[in-house]
Amino acid sequence: MQSIVCSHCFKKYSLRMIVENTGVASDEPCPRCKSPKGKKISEDGFLCLMTSYFENGSVDLSVGNHQPKYRIRETLEKTFEILALDSDLIQDCRMLHELTGYSVDLNYSRFADMGIWGFNADLKDITRQNPCDESFDRLDKLLSTAISKFKTITISPGTIIYRIKKNLTHDIDAETATVFDPQPPSATTEEFPSRDRFSASIIPVFYGAFDISTCLFECRTEHMEELTLGTFEVSRDLKLLDLEELENTTTTGYEREDLGYFVSRMLYQREYALNNYFSVMAFRSGFQGLKYCSYFSKVRGERLMNVAIFGSPIAEGKLLPTCFDRLTIDNVEVKYSLGPVFQKEREMQMIREIISRSQESTNSMPMDAIECKSTQRDNSDFKINNHSLAAIRKIYRRER
Repeated sequence: MQSIVCSHCFKKYSLRMIVENTGVASDEPCPRCKSPKGKKISEDGFLCLMTSYFENGSVDLSVGNHQPKYRIRETLEKTFEILALDSDLIQDCRMLHELTGYSVDLNYSRFADMGIWGFNADLKDITRQNPCDESFDRLDKLLSTAISKFKTITISPGTIIYRIKKNLTHDIDAETATVFDPQPPSATTEEFPSRDRFSASIIPVFYGAFDISTCLFECRTEHMEELTLGTFEVSRDLKLLDLEELENTTTTGYEREDLGYFVSRMLYQREYALNNYFSVMAFRSGFQGLKYCSYFSKVRGERLMNVAIFGSPIAEGKLLPTCFDRLTIDNVEVKYSLGPVFQKEREMQMIREIISRSQESTNSMPMDAIECKSTQRDNSDFKINNHSLAAIRKIYRRER
C-alpha cells in the first residue's frame, strides 16, 4: 500500500480518530508530515474516508429526500472554501484537494429535487397563502388527486398485526384488549396538529406493524420500561391506501418522482399538520387506513412497513386479539456515521450568495448549479403556516 497521509495530518479530531482506528501502523515516516507514529492510509483510503464523512454523514431525511448535502468531486476549483464548515475541517478539505485533486462541494442536484415543481410546487403555493375557502378547496382537490395516484390494497382476514403498549397499569386479556385501541375523539385534546403522524382530532388512529422489530423501533422505548406486545388478527377485509406504491397505469415517471418526494416529506418531517389533513382526506375518500414505510427504515437498511387503521379496530371487531406477551430487549447494536454539523443559517446565506454571483457570471459555478439556481429555497415554506392551522382546526371542529 502506498500511503499519502497519516492520522497526524488531520486537524479534525473525529477524522484523526477514524484513521487511528482504521489506518495501517508503519515505522515509515508519513510522506506528508514525516511523522513515524501516525497510522497511514492510501489515496483510495483518503477518498473513501472523506466520501463517507461528507456524503453518508450529510443526508438530512427531514427535507424529504435521501440525497447528501455535500459531494466529493474532481475539480481544479477550491469549492470547499465557500462552504459553511469549521476551520479544522476546511484545512482537511484543503489537504484532500492538494493531494488528490478532489474537492468537497455542495450537491446541487439535491436542491433540484426538493419539491419546487408540479404537485409540490402547488402545495407550497397553497400552504403559504392566507386561509380562505378557495385555498382549502384547492388543497382538497390537490390531495384528492394525490390519493387517486396511490394503489389501493386490501389486507385480508388472517393477517397478523402487532402493536406494543408501554407501562400498562392493569391486567390485560381478551376482555380488556381495547386498551390497545387509540383514545376516542371525546377523550382527545383540541391540540392541533396532533403529536402522532396521521392522527387527527376527529379520527383516532391505531398504529401497528407487520413485524415485532418495527414495533420496537416505532414505540421509542427505554430499556427500563415495561413492554406488552399485542398480537392481533385481521377479521375482515380492510381497504388501505398504500403510500409505497403508485398506480402504474395512471402515473407518469414525472409524477412518481413528484409524489415520492411528497410522501418522503410526510414520513420524515417533524411537523404533522399536513399529515393530519391528508389522513382526513383519505378517511373521507372511503379508506380504512394507510400502509406506509417506517421512519426507521433508513437505519435498518430495509423497508419496514407500518399500518395506520382509522377508528378503534379492536372495539369495532376489525382486529381480534390473538395473544399478549411481555417483551424484553436482549441486545441493541448501534452503527453510525459521522458527518459535518449543519449550519443552516450560514448555509442558506451561502446559497443566496452563490445564486447572486451566478446571475452576474454564469462561469462562476458548476452548470448543474446554474440550472437549478431558482430551486434554492428555505425548506420551512413547505410547512402549513399558523393561519392555515387555525383554519384547519375550524374544519375539524365543524365535523366533530
